[in-house]
Amino acid sequence: MTSSTPFKNQSVPLQETNSRISLYHQQCQQIRLTRREQELLEWLSLGYSYQEMAEGINISVNTIKNYFLRLREKFNAHNNSHLLSIIFLGGLFPMNSLESFQNHLSNN
Repeated sequence: MTSSTPFKNQSVPLQETNSRISLYHQQCQQIRLTRREQELLEWLSLGYSYQEMAEGINISVNTIKNYFLRLREKFNAHNNSHLLSIIFLGGLFPMNSLESFQNHLSNN
C-alpha cells in the first residue's frame, strides 16, 4: 500500500463516531423529504440505476439526476453513497424499500 491510501492507519475514536451519528440524526430530523424523494432513495438503496428509475416512473433520466443533485445538496453529501450513509445514520431508513418498489411495479 502506498502512503496515499485514504484509510491507512486512520482510526476514529468511538466517542467521535457516536457524536457524528448523533449530529446526522439531528440534521436528518430537520429535513423533510417529498414522497418522490423517498421513493427514489429507496430505489437507490436497492441498487437501481438512474435509467431503471426513470423507466419505472416514466420520467427522464435528467429529471432523476436533478432529484439526486438536490438531495445531495439537502444533506451536504459528496455522492450518492455518502447520501445513503447520512440517511441511514440519521435514522431515515428503513423506508420499507422492497415493499414500496413491489407495490409500484404491481400498480403499473
